[in-house]
Amino acid sequence: MKRRLLAWIGPILIAAGCGSTPEGGNDQPLPVATPPPAVWACAEFLSLTAIPDISLEGCSGGEVFEISSVVVQPGYGNPWDIFLCEHELEDELGPWPAGRLINIELDAEPETGAVFRRTKKPGGGFFLVRAKGPLGEYLTRDTMNSWIIEFVEWDVDPYDPEEAPAQEAGSAEIRIAACFAAEDEIGDSGVAGEFDDVLVRYLGRPD
Repeated sequence: MKRRLLAWIGPILIAAGCGSTPEGGNDQPLPVATPPPAVWACAEFLSLTAIPDISLEGCSGGEVFEISSVVVQPGYGNPWDIFLCEHELEDELGPWPAGRLINIELDAEPETGAVFRRTKKPGGGFFLVRAKGPLGEYLTRDTMNSWIIEFVEWDVDPYDPEEAPAQEAGSAEIRIAACFAAEDEIGDSGVAGEFDDVLVRYLGRPD
């Protein structure tokens, strides 16, 4: 069961390595991230040490929020997508819940131990954020962004053509640090931490 700890800490500014393709895992233990200062600043996330050892949460408009659902599914125009949602899905095969949502596009199918990196540039996903203030409207951000994602576990069945088009495929566990650069009315936004109850699904036959 995923931990429910709201202790937002901003990401570390780290610039080491490059590329956005997955890497195989290795047998060496991963370094544990030291909590950085509680100041959000968009940076390039290229090292696993950028991922804090906390339950997954996001920050936008100066407001911290918990990530309650994470879904991985085949993408549209790219191999796979990750969706990180502020609220729980009501139906595991249904639409996205209301609230903030982060989309990240992957260029290959994940596997256990795979690491995906993205240097800071536009495209590659979006962040549905809320403007500052309790009644701030939601708007889509697709500005400069950077992220690193580790798939700690990937336990997924292939698509079954004999079943209904929408199918639960399995589960995963991820570690992630991602940021979307500032717009004046909102400021930098991002998400960081660990989530061990990722839903993997198909909403139709994969391309």
